[in-house]
Amino acid sequence: MNSNINTEGSYSVQNILVLGGLGFVGRHLCRLLSHEGITVYSLGHGTLPEQEIKDWGISYWVNSSITFDALSEAFKNIHFSAVVHCAGSGAVSLAYQQPLEDYHRSVTSVLAGLEFVRSMQTKNTRFVLASSAAVYGNNNSVLTELSKLNPISPYGLHKLAAENICAEYNSYFNVNCSIVRLFSVYGAGLQKQLLWDAANKFKNGICEFFGTGKEMRDWIHVEDAVQILSEATKAPQKTFEIYNGCNYHASTEEVLTLLAKSLKIKLTPQFNNQVHTGNPVRLFKKKKKASCLLKWTPKISLQDGLLDYARWINNKI
Repeated sequence: MNSNINTEGSYSVQNILVLGGLGFVGRHLCRLLSHEGITVYSLGHGTLPEQEIKDWGISYWVNSSITFDALSEAFKNIHFSAVVHCAGSGAVSLAYQQPLEDYHRSVTSVLAGLEFVRSMQTKNTRFVLASSAAVYGNNNSVLTELSKLNPISPYGLHKLAAENICAEYNSYFNVNCSIVRLFSVYGAGLQKQLLWDAANKFKNGICEFFGTGKEMRDWIHVEDAVQILSEATKAPQKTFEIYNGCNYHASTEEVLTLLAKSLKIKLTPQFNNQVHTGNPVRLFKKKKKASCLLKWTPKISLQDGLLDYARWINNKI
């Protein structure tokens, strides 16, 4: 479970490298890939007991910052069918509080992964980026992958910068790339963002929330999110593709009302009508492209997903 991996000249479509494998999306992806019979390697920040790392499906874990030197040293003799970038904070707030840190997590690490693929891997290795719907900004229209990009926060700008670097490495260095723009990902194990904060408030008898309650989002359960990422690593595609990863459209008020019901808490969410800087008011989506090219269809409804999240919360808090 360290960087001393002895696999001289090994190559197999069954090898996939996940960057940020102990993050929320990353660890669920590692477990899914492992269940599909793939040997999962991972590099990123974090420490867990060795058995817990194995339980998440990670065969080889390297605790390190994501740099080209770290990648080339740890995996110099291993060839991967895909390298999936799941690293990053996933939070708009961090980009405001620590912009340099967010840039390194979201942009510099992507550049390191692409350079690793360009210089160390085969021409068939695909780089898959878990990006964000934040690149669209505050958009009132229904979004397709060709919609105008207009990020309104440093977080969104950093995600767009990472996407542009993927396009550069595809155009000039022939690196195969797939970008999956994930919308609002949730599920058991998520200990940040709206649902986690709301569950803690509900548990403490608090029902007042920031915003108007009318903010619209597309929600996707983490198991559906990692399924689209998995499909992007292996489905026949052009050398450069972009997909929307989303499922159910709902307002903040609808989601929090359903969460309270799932938690069996008799509170009605109230809103203070203040607006967060950098958070879009509306994000609509279309997922037709992913359904057509990747044969991907989300399976977990918002109601079932929130019931599952509530069960996890009740055991956690």
